[in-house]
Amino acid sequence: MGPQARAARSRSGAPPAAAGRPFGRRRGGPAGWMLRPMRILAVVGSVLLALGLLAGAANREILDGARFARHVDAVRMDPAVDQLNGVA
Repeated sequence: MGPQARAARSRSGAPPAAAGRPFGRRRGGPAGWMLRPMRILAVVGSVLLALGLLAGAANREILDGARFARHVDAVRMDPAVDQLNGVA
């Protein structure tokens, strides 16, 4: 077997995959039936993470009444805001 023929075969001795068919995606293999649920779980997890971060920020900044009141008072005490508040 010459060097070119040896290079055309994989380590297992099987011929290379057919053109147009990506490696690792075989019919009936675990990649075929696992790929879609894994993508769905990744998307759902990402959306839930984003919603959780948004809910956490809203809870910390707005729904915590005492903290929100301190922030509003701090903004009202700022001289620039006080001056603009008198203009309106």
